[in-house]
Amino acid sequence: MHTQTRARSATSAPVAVYAAVKASVTLDERTSRRPGCRPILTRVHTMTLKHLAGAVLLVACASTPTAARPQQPVPPAAVDAVKDVVHLDVSVVDTAGRPVRGLTAADFEVIRDGVPVMVTGVTPFDLQSNGGARLATPPVRGRLEPRQVAHDVLRNDDAIDRYVTVVLDDMSAGGRADAGTWMGTAGLDQARALIEQLGPDDRGAVYFAFMGRQQGLTSEPALLRAAVDRFDMRRAQDRDCEGGGGRTECVVDTLQRVVDALPPEPLQRRLIVYISGGAALPAVDVAASGGSGAGRQLLASLQRLNAVVYSITPASVAPATGGNASLNLATASGGGVIVDPGIGTGIGSMLDAVSSYYLLALPRGPSGDQFHSVRVTARRPGLSVQARTGYFGPVLAGPPAVEPALTPIEAALVGPFPSADVPMGASVAVFGVPGRREAVVSVVTAVTAAAAAPGTASWTAEIASTAFDPQWRPRAAHRQTIEVTTGVGAGLQTVDAIAGLELLPGRYELRVAAVSGGKSGSVFIPVDVPEFLNLPLSASGLVVTTSSTPYRDSPLLTGTLPVTPTTRRLFSSAETAEVFIRFYQGGRSRIRNMPVSLRIADARGEGIIQGTEVVQPAQFTPARSTDWRFSLPLARLTAGEYLLTVEAELDDLRATRHLRFTVLK
Repeated sequence: MHTQTRARSATSAPVAVYAAVKASVTLDERTSRRPGCRPILTRVHTMTLKHLAGAVLLVACASTPTAARPQQPVPPAAVDAVKDVVHLDVSVVDTAGRPVRGLTAADFEVIRDGVPVMVTGVTPFDLQSNGGARLATPPVRGRLEPRQVAHDVLRNDDAIDRYVTVVLDDMSAGGRADAGTWMGTAGLDQARALIEQLGPDDRGAVYFAFMGRQQGLTSEPALLRAAVDRFDMRRAQDRDCEGGGGRTECVVDTLQRVVDALPPEPLQRRLIVYISGGAALPAVDVAASGGSGAGRQLLASLQRLNAVVYSITPASVAPATGGNASLNLATASGGGVIVDPGIGTGIGSMLDAVSSYYLLALPRGPSGDQFHSVRVTARRPGLSVQARTGYFGPVLAGPPAVEPALTPIEAALVGPFPSADVPMGASVAVFGVPGRREAVVSVVTAVTAAAAAPGTASWTAEIASTAFDPQWRPRAAHRQTIEVTTGVGAGLQTVDAIAGLELLPGRYELRVAAVSGGKSGSVFIPVDVPEFLNLPLSASGLVVTTSSTPYRDSPLLTGTLPVTPTTRRLFSSAETAEVFIRFYQGGRSRIRNMPVSLRIADARGEGIIQGTEVVQPAQFTPARSTDWRFSLPLARLTAGEYLLTVEAELDDLRATRHLRFTVLK
């Protein structure tokens, strides 16, 4: 009997399970005091789920600045969302296929529904000239630059360079017999080549057209590679897809889920790459009105998000056909069709399409939601323009979401993408526990709240954390309310909050949310908990501290973390800062000498401070772990950004940790 069940959207899964979270918690309140602070109300949720422990949070009553990030270009008033303007994103290249910059409204000619239309404004988007982290080649071991490594403090107000989603077609029914062979070789190699071109300030995702377990947006290439490696062709029947219509419905539904998981802000292009060995992207009928048709709704959603779609297929795959009003989904979105390319061929042009482009402002034109055909050309000779074949006006609205009643913090915690109304960031470090499989996860959250209300000297924030496993089952949770004293008239203030969770080995997504002043924010962090007890070599995360006082305010963390961690990564040369890491030699073999190397590289990747020491077996505890500390030589460093790399070796095994930090004079 056929028993397959198609995987649903992982981005919306927390909403469905959060009712179980709410039903599984009890509330304990306690009041703690910190020197110089008003009482802090701490609420610790203790869930009745197995392997779950509560935690206590500490609020550091001091400003904790973090390193500045490059910001996206801010569109001028010409691209503001107003009723009488529609925006059209276009790419322009020269005869060699290189992006062309410096164009103005006078350089474009637009024909809409057969009639010339005046371009009222042009906004250029150019990552390369605005500090974007475009990598011409993958990072080279031992020659890493800070910009080639992701920040260990993940923030919801990070400037994201590019959003890139790979969709792998894993359906064998209805396609060619050799589709699986092509996908298992050339198709997956194309996906891997694309992933290798992403930088630390990009966000990538991997989806499957049918049954595969998707990987949501992340800056971690290892997670994207692991998702690609899980690819497996699956036999699909028509009834397995939405509406029982077969492959087309599965692909359209998957692409719609991809769009729904992309954040609507900031205003920038998104790239979706569909790779299939057996079928082309479906054609979309744009003639119907009133929002009918899933394909038409998808094309409107792509327009709303400025998302472009490219397809990669072998030469044996015939393009999809339809009626006179049917459009190829890739070209209709402003993307393109790449047939039987060499490995890596065409990837540069796809990434250029979301790295260097223009946003044209046009008069909205006729009312109604009908599709308006558009043709854009450049008046300068030798230039080629790639744009959508048309747009809907006004953009079709999606169906209303049906969700359970959630509080603001719960909505931020289980939303499809992080919220940034409350600026915040979080860092995570995982530590083994002697004699136990469970590990302790320290979570340090930096919350920047609005200024205190007039006449008051404090602000409050509610902070919640939940760790979900790959099946979106909640495995650990923590929730509390804090009150922070600022002083009358004080401006914005950032505070560090420390919490602890206990988790079994495995992979999780930790979601941290905060609500303050009626606004909410959230951060989603992938967490990998290793088998510390059994691995021959493993390491905790790197922890940064600026305090000489050990952390003593949480029973869960007291015996685990001997320092008070911070999210700060920006320091003056006169400050003192230290990094802490714990190494483990698990298993039953005898403990051996373990070389540990350290390297501090400047912005160019030059190693300006480096060295190696050998940790002797006698330096390990009976629990087979050893602590390693290093004081950052801030006084010896000039102003700039740096990358600290700490690596332990045991035979051919390595445990490597990176830390980006900035020094100010």
